[in-house]
Amino acid sequence: MSRAVDYAVHVEGMSKYYFLGENNICAISQATFRIARGSFVAFCGPSGSGKSTLLNVCGLIDTFDEGKYYLNGLDVGSLNETECTGIRRKEVGFIFQAYNLIPVMNVFDNVSYPLRLLGKSKSQVRTETLDILERVGLSEFAARSPEQLSGGQRQRVAIARALVKRPSLVIADEPTANLDTKTAGMIVDLMKDLGHQFQATFLIATHDERMAQHCDRIIGITDGVLA
Repeated sequence: MSRAVDYAVHVEGMSKYYFLGENNICAISQATFRIARGSFVAFCGPSGSGKSTLLNVCGLIDTFDEGKYYLNGLDVGSLNETECTGIRRKEVGFIFQAYNLIPVMNVFDNVSYPLRLLGKSKSQVRTETLDILERVGLSEFAARSPEQLSGGQRQRVAIARALVKRPSLVIADEPTANLDTKTAGMIVDLMKDLGHQFQATFLIATHDERMAQHCDRIIGITDGVLA
C-alpha cells in the first residue's frame, strides 16, 4: 500500500472555499491526486477553473479548508503559518506568467534573492547564483536590469530564481502564456532539463496546449473539480 511519504505531493479530499458576502464559493472540490517525485505535471483548464488556486495551496501560499495535503510526506495541515513560511522558503520555487521580477534589481540580485532569504553566506550566494545563471544561459546578462531583457530571457531569469535554492517542488503558473511558440518550446525544454538535473517536481497551471504536450501527465480541472 502506498504512503504519503512515497510521493512529492499527496492530496486527499482537498476543498477550498471563498466567501464573498453571503455567497460560499467552492474553488477546489474534493481534489484527490498523487504526484511522483521528479514529475512534470500540468493542471489544465480554462480561466477560473481553480487551477491557480490549487497550485497556490500546493505551494503553501494559500490554505485549504478540508482534506489532507502531504508535501514530501509532511502533513501540511498540521503546520502553523510560520512553519509553512519556512518550508515554502526552502522547498518551493515559483515561476509566474508575468515573471514577477523586481525591476530595481539586476538579474544577479533577482536570482540570488531566495538564497539571501535563507541566510546563505556571500560566497555561497555568488557561487550558486552564477552556477544557475550559467545553466540557463544568462551569465553575460547578470548586471542587466529586467527591462533590458526579452520576454524569453525574463522567463529564464524567473526559472533561475525558482531553482537556485534547489527546491523539491516548483510551482509554474502559466509560464508560457506570454511567449511566442518558438520561445515557449525553449522554455519548456529548459524547465524539464533543469527539473531532471535537480530532481525537482513541477506542478504547472496552464491552458496552453504547447505546454501540456511536453508534460509527463495532464490533470484536467473544471469549476474546481479534477477530471
